Amino acid sequence: MWMIPASCMMECVNANTYDEARELCFSLDTAAYQSMNRTSKYNWAEQARIGRNPALQYTGTGADTLSLPGIIYPTFKGGLGQVEAMRAEAKTGKPILLIDLYGLNDENRNILGYWCITTVKEKSSEYLAGGIPQKIEFSLELKYFGEKI
Repeated sequence: MWMIPASCMMECVNANTYDEARELCFSLDTAAYQSMNRTSKYNWAEQARIGRNPALQYTGTGADTLSLPGIIYPTFKGGLGQVEAMRAEAKTGKPILLIDLYGLNDENRNILGYWCITTVKEKSSEYLAGGIPQKIEFSLELKYFGEKI
C-alpha cells in the first residue's frame, strides 16, 4: 500500500484484491510526495481541407498520467530502501489500485482505478560519512490502466 501525506493522501493496493497486504507506503514519516500532477489527453483526428483550417473530429480519450515528485529523508524515518521498493513494485508488471484518502475514512475514499508505474527517478544529495544520503528526491510516473483489470 502507498500512503501519501495528509495534504494528498492516497493508497495503492496490490492489483489482485483490495484486501491483500499493502505493498508500499507514502506518508509524512516515509516517502512524502510534494505534489500530484495529473495530465489527461484527448484525441482529435485531423482532416486537411483546401483553403480552410483542418476539420477536427473527437476520437476519444488518450493517455492519463500521474507524476508524483517527492522527498525522502532516510535518516529521519523509512530508511534507504524506499525508492528501491517503488522500483520493485514497478518490476512486478502489475497495475496497482489507487484510492485517495482525503477524508481518511471509508465513506470518503475515491477509487481512482488501476495505474501502472512507468518511471521511477531518484536524486540523492547531502551525504553523510560513508556515502549515505540525507536527502533523496524522487519522481514516480504512472499511466492509467483502467477501472478493472
